[in-house]
Amino acid sequence: MMIFIAVNAHANDELLYDCPDINNQHQQTIGQIYQGYDGWFFKDNDFKQNFLLSPNTLDFMRRFHSALLEKNIYLIFLPLVPKSIIAYDKIAHTDQETLNYDDEIVLKSYRDFVQQLRNIGIVVPDLLGALQNYNHNKLDDLMFKIDHHWKPKGALQTAEL
Repeated sequence: MMIFIAVNAHANDELLYDCPDINNQHQQTIGQIYQGYDGWFFKDNDFKQNFLLSPNTLDFMRRFHSALLEKNIYLIFLPLVPKSIIAYDKIAHTDQETLNYDDEIVLKSYRDFVQQLRNIGIVVPDLLGALQNYNHNKLDDLMFKIDHHWKPKGALQTAEL
């Protein structure tokens, strides 16, 4: 199951920029960068594939949440949806193969992670659902194609959620 039903009909399988040093590790200062389609770029940490928490981390989160509740403080955790989930169809096919990246497996892992947190009582707003309901052809209204930051409209939508 894919995240978004509508796919950009104008997307092509060509890279827009000539980046001869994109794989040159001596030129990199923030990690590996991957050029996607339609001018989208991804960082290596955008391709995280396992979001699940270890039993020890889950136990810590449960205890932390309980300690906050004892003081009438409510923990609301908003895990940002990785760019690779939001703009999965912009990832170059060669990079998907090289990284062994499967968007369905990653999506399931992210959803399971959110459910893990909810199962221990932590409030987790449904940012993924909000993004799924957004017009996929206008994702660059919400976030920059070339880095990991939200644009004002995306930051506002996230804050409102």
